[in-house]
Amino acid sequence: MYTFPSLDRLANASEEDFKELKTGFRAPYIMDAIRRNMAGQFDKNELKSMDYDSCIKELMTIKRCWREGCQLRKPFRTWKERSISC
Repeated sequence: MYTFPSLDRLANASEEDFKELKTGFRAPYIMDAIRRNMAGQFDKNELKSMDYDSCIKELMTIKRCWREGCQLRKPFRTWKERSISC
């Protein structure tokens, strides 16, 4: 069974590690999101408690996280219950 790596494990990866996974130009943006999450800038419970538009606005502060990407799940109003990622 495969599981998504923990935040601690992701934080120990380098940008090159992500590039090896074929993330290409997205690697620095992934690293930015990980660093900000590790610094406590994003609290999953806080994001879940926000209204939809406030949550989108907060997620858009991550580098290269655009409104369109954050809104991909807009038709599914329970999206925050399943995921908080862009």
